[in-house]
Amino acid sequence: MEKVFFRSIVLFVLFSVFCSNTRAQLKIDSLLKLMQSDEARKLTDDARMKNYLTLASSFNHSKPDTSIVYAEKALVLAKKIPNRRGEGMALNMMAISMNNLSRTDSAKKYYEEALHIFETINDTMGMMHLYNNLGNLTSNTGDYSTSIHYYLKVLNLAESSQKKELIALASNNLAIIYFDWSKYDLALDYYKKSLEILQQLNDTMKMAALFNNIGELYRETNQPDSALTNYQKALGLAFKSRNQKSMMNAYLNLGDAMKLRKMDQEAFAYYRLASEQATEIKSDYGIAYASIQQAELYLTQNNSIKGGQSAMEGLRLAQKLKHVKLEKEAHFQLFRYYETTGNYQAALSHHLEFTNLKDTLFNQSSRKELSRLQTEFETEKKEREIAQLNAEKATQELEIDRQKSLRIITTLIALTLLSGAAFFHSRSRVKQLAEKNKLEKQKYEVEQKLLRVQINPHFIFNSLNSIQGFMLGNNIGAAQSFLGKFAQLIRLILENSRKSLVSVEDEINTLQLNLELEQMRFANKFTFGFEIDENIDMANTYITPMLIQPFVENALIHGIQPKKEEGQIQIRMVRSANAITAYVRDNGIGRDASSAIKSKQIKTHKSLGQQLTKERLELLGSKNGQTFYFEVSDLKDENGQATGTEVKIVMPWEED
Repeated sequence: MEKVFFRSIVLFVLFSVFCSNTRAQLKIDSLLKLMQSDEARKLTDDARMKNYLTLASSFNHSKPDTSIVYAEKALVLAKKIPNRRGEGMALNMMAISMNNLSRTDSAKKYYEEALHIFETINDTMGMMHLYNNLGNLTSNTGDYSTSIHYYLKVLNLAESSQKKELIALASNNLAIIYFDWSKYDLALDYYKKSLEILQQLNDTMKMAALFNNIGELYRETNQPDSALTNYQKALGLAFKSRNQKSMMNAYLNLGDAMKLRKMDQEAFAYYRLASEQATEIKSDYGIAYASIQQAELYLTQNNSIKGGQSAMEGLRLAQKLKHVKLEKEAHFQLFRYYETTGNYQAALSHHLEFTNLKDTLFNQSSRKELSRLQTEFETEKKEREIAQLNAEKATQELEIDRQKSLRIITTLIALTLLSGAAFFHSRSRVKQLAEKNKLEKQKYEVEQKLLRVQINPHFIFNSLNSIQGFMLGNNIGAAQSFLGKFAQLIRLILENSRKSLVSVEDEINTLQLNLELEQMRFANKFTFGFEIDENIDMANTYITPMLIQPFVENALIHGIQPKKEEGQIQIRMVRSANAITAYVRDNGIGRDASSAIKSKQIKTHKSLGQQLTKERLELLGSKNGQTFYFEVSDLKDENGQATGTEVKIVMPWEED
């Protein structure tokens, strides 16, 4: 659930001195009619400027382009009068609308121009408003350090002018930043400060929103009971203040809490109440969120009809709102729905949309994370300087201790010799353990790299395109066959990547599935076969997984794919006392011809499979005290012409 609170200083506060009479006397519709009529020319420049500002304020969220037009008209009049405060307000309106249009750089420029004007005329309310807006802008881009700087300026001005409402606002905004920054202790401190002031003011409406935020913090820090208590407080205060938006948010939060506790009926009840409140206040976000959560519950209970209906409603509203996160969740629930009903083409379509939106959110999150890391880098730099000074001090103290120890050692030499022997024995043990841990760490890192290579994004993308191609060609049977093999292959890769050893049978099955998929993709351009030594009991002989696959992939991409004639790949395994030797032979174009082709192409992808296999074999050799390796040989005919390539992989094996 999104954090909801009073993050912006309400524009009415800024306008109260300036144009309160106009706002009180004219509604937006009548004001529009007036400003579009000949009567507008009879108004003074000051009155027209105020009217344009009021219109800009009314449209800055619903129609930001229209708001900018009115704000620009107000700015022209403010400069003509002249009225510096009016200039600042017009620039601020333009910045708000630019920000709503996601034109962040332009918004920042106009905010800073407006701030300069308010600072020049020493307008405290105007400065607080602009500091707050700049804090919101920089927090949305992940620049938390700058955002905190602006919010602290708001807090200092509010405290010096004894504006309790604004102290509560600034404290809340600081809490939200620290929450987003995962600094939960600081966030809770500022939430409590804001809550204390709101309790003094008896502002139940804002207290309800704040309790929702505190509940979210407790949920994020894995304190479900405290989270539930705060959500219930939020709901009680929302009822008291008759604030339907706070009631809706509390219902949504309580629904989430019940869903986490597997209390589905209670969760359904809260989501329905939230949806009813959202309908009354015309909150598309609330209806969409509740619909998507209910869709998940329905599908979990195998009620696919209601699950699909709820997910479709959630998607419709999410797209209307252009809310990427909600769209992503709705597409995922629709993927589940269509998969359950057997409509695989629709399921694939929604899964692709889900994946694309997930990548979009990830990129947005990454940009915030980079900004956050830059801020933390500056902090860590200072901490390192302090640590260096402490280290120098510690070194001096160690030197003094060493001198004292030497004097003691000269009088206790016999005891020292015995202690030394024990020390060296212990040190040897520690060294052995350290070496073992180092090898384990290297193994883990290599395995993780290997998994990323095995689940090749290009292979997955091409496979999904192939499925889509089969579907568009109305070849449903081929699409289903490909999808089934693809799913089985991914499952085998994920399962095998968690194991240090797999049976030869499982490894052959993985290779066969991979080659069958590639056969379908390349329209049976090649054939393949396996030849397994009769001394190998495939079910009870175990080898390290995924050592052979990178060479099969190379044979396909660099040997067979460029070849005009039909290709062939042969995989052979032979067992000896200490090792199993696998041979991967192809009748491709050979390494020289492949290198010539690659030299003419723009290289966009670097295969790490062979390097990772080399590292894995070296680690296995270190562990077993043997030598494991691979070598590549060029195959040629009697005239010296390339007839393919053969790779020899020597690997360890175990047997039940």
